Amino acid sequence: MAVKPDDYMTGDAGMAISPDGLRLAYYRATDRRVVVGDLSTGKVIPIGRRATGPQLAKTPSSLLFPNDGTRLTITSGEPALHRTLLADVGTGAFTTLPADDLIGFSQDASTIVLGYVWAGRSLLCSPVRTAPCAPG
Repeated sequence: MAVKPDDYMTGDAGMAISPDGLRLAYYRATDRRVVVGDLSTGKVIPIGRRATGPQLAKTPSSLLFPNDGTRLTITSGEPALHRTLLADVGTGAFTTLPADDLIGFSQDASTIVLGYVWAGRSLLCSPVRTAPCAPG
């Protein structure tokens, strides 16, 4: 798989390689989307939908694969839309997570730790699916 220079928009996030070395995620300039390429087949899967309006102000601030490499987290670089998405790299479908910043993953990638600051306090979340946030 080759990424053409005109197709790659550097942005804040850069590229991310899955832990198994089989996938490459990046923000594609031609259609303003995060995409995941399979390095063994060359197949490219767009994540979600094309960025429009204020979403174009900034590219993603981070792209990160958890240890299992089947999902990708995307943190928005636009302050007004600051959020983290969790995408299925096989289908391109994504879920918006209930906090602004990705902090990390458990070793088996079953738990995602998120955080944000609200009213001067930080809040940490460790959702397994829809677990509630707890003050930190």
